Amino acid sequence: MKNVAVIGYGYWGPNVVRNFHNHAECQVVYICDLNQGCLKRAKRDYSFIEITSNFQKVVNDESVDIVAIVTPVSTHFELAKSVLTAKKHLFIEKPMVQTVAQANELINICNKNNLIGVVDHTFLFTGAIKKIKEIIDSGEIGDLLYFDSTRVNLGIFQHDIDVIWDLAPHDLSILFYVSDLMPNSVMASGIEIVKNGLIDIGYLTLGYNSKMVANFHLNWFSPVKIRRIIFGGSKKMILFDDMETSEKIKVFDTGIDIIKDQTKIHELQVNYRIGDMYSPHLVDTEALKNEVHEFVDNINRSNFNNEKNSLKEGKKIVDILNLATQSLIKNSRVSIENVR
Repeated sequence: MKNVAVIGYGYWGPNVVRNFHNHAECQVVYICDLNQGCLKRAKRDYSFIEITSNFQKVVNDESVDIVAIVTPVSTHFELAKSVLTAKKHLFIEKPMVQTVAQANELINICNKNNLIGVVDHTFLFTGAIKKIKEIIDSGEIGDLLYFDSTRVNLGIFQHDIDVIWDLAPHDLSILFYVSDLMPNSVMASGIEIVKNGLIDIGYLTLGYNSKMVANFHLNWFSPVKIRRIIFGGSKKMILFDDMETSEKIKVFDTGIDIIKDQTKIHELQVNYRIGDMYSPHLVDTEALKNEVHEFVDNINRSNFNNEKNSLKEGKKIVDILNLATQSLIKNSRVSIENVR
C-alpha cells in the first residue's frame, strides 16, 4: 500500500485526490493547502484524511511514499525539490516548473534518488490520443505535415501565467507524444485584453527542418469553448474534437495529388482527393485514472524508462514555453538549439 499526500485542493486537486483514493494500492493520508476555504472543503469531502496547511510536516513524514503537487506553477520548483530530496515519488501538475534550469535540477535529484517523477499530462492517457498515436505510428496518414490546434474558452484568467503557459502544455504534450519530429524554431504573438501584464490571446508556431509546421491558437477571451486538433498527413487527415461526446476522432481520406506537367514548367495541376471518413471506436475510461494507475505501476516495477510523461518530457515543454516568452518579448522568431 502506497501512502499518498496531495498538495493543493483547488480546481484540479479534488480530482487527483479522488483517483489516488480510489486506487486499490494507495491511501491518501494528507491533503495540504494554505487556503482555509480549500481546507474546509477537503475536511468535508474526506473527514478520515489528515487535513493540514503544514507542508513540511508532510515532507518529514517517512511513511509518505508519493506526493502529488497541484498548486500554482510559481510554487512548483521549491515544493518538488523538497519532495524529491525527501526521497518521495513525484506527481506534478503542468507546466512542470518555470525554467529549464529548475527542470534539470529536479531531474537530477530524481535520478540520484532512484525515484519516479511524472508530469500530469492527462490527455496522453485518453482513449482518443492513444488511438491517434496508433493511427499515426501505423503510417495510415503518411508523413505528418502539419499540426493545427485550437484551445479557446472564456476564462479561466490566471494571475501568474499567461494563456500560452496555461493552455499550450496540453497540446504540446500531445504533439511530442505522437511525433518524433523536433522543432527548430518558436514564434509567439499575442495581446492583453484584461491588462494585467499577461497575454490572454496567443498564437504559437513551431517550425521544423522537415516539411512540417505546428500551430497553436490559445484564447481565454472566446465566446465558445473549442478543443480541436487537426493532424494533417500526406495520405490522410485526422480531426480530434474533444468537445464531441460520441465521435471524438474522425479520419478523413482527404488530400491532394500534385501533377507536374514537364511540358508546362510554370503550371501546377492539383487533383483534390475526397474519400471516405470513419470514426474509430475508443476505450472510454477516465484519463486521470489511467494516468494514476500507470504511475503506480511504474513505481511498483521500478520502471525508470517511462518517456510518456516523465520529468524529461516535461522539461521539453518548459523549454518551448520559455522560448515562446522570449519570442513575445523580442517580437521575433527564436531558434531552438535542442529541446531534448
